[in-house]
Amino acid sequence: MTIPPRELVRVLRVGGRVVVRTTFRERLDALVYDFWPQLRAIDERRFPGEEEMVCDFVSAGFTLDEVTSFTQPVAANLVEYQARLVSRPQSKFTHLTDEEFHRGLDRLEAAARSEALGEPRPVLERYDVAVFSRS
Repeated sequence: MTIPPRELVRVLRVGGRVVVRTTFRERLDALVYDFWPQLRAIDERRFPGEEEMVCDFVSAGFTLDEVTSFTQPVAANLVEYQARLVSRPQSKFTHLTDEEFHRGLDRLEAAARSEALGEPRPVLERYDVAVFSRS
């Protein structure tokens, strides 16, 4: 659920902080797009741009304190990542047909088999955190 910044200003005392965790549209670099490229266009519509979000909060009466972008491991390797995605655990997959989903899963499975021959690397996902203070 998304709460509009103006509503947050209404309920937050002066000096209070809001922490927003998302992925900004400009930094959609997740590995998932290598296997399901059509998801990038969907996520470009779903996720906010950094400037857009900052503008919304500042115009509602917040001050931007900081924006941090970081990656963190979500799976130890492609084999583990593929096993986690088989059941379509992310809502973004509901935008795909069964055929599109299974084609991407097949590509991921092939990459996981190839990785097993080399040195496995952790799968990382990016997160952005914006911190605002109520002015």
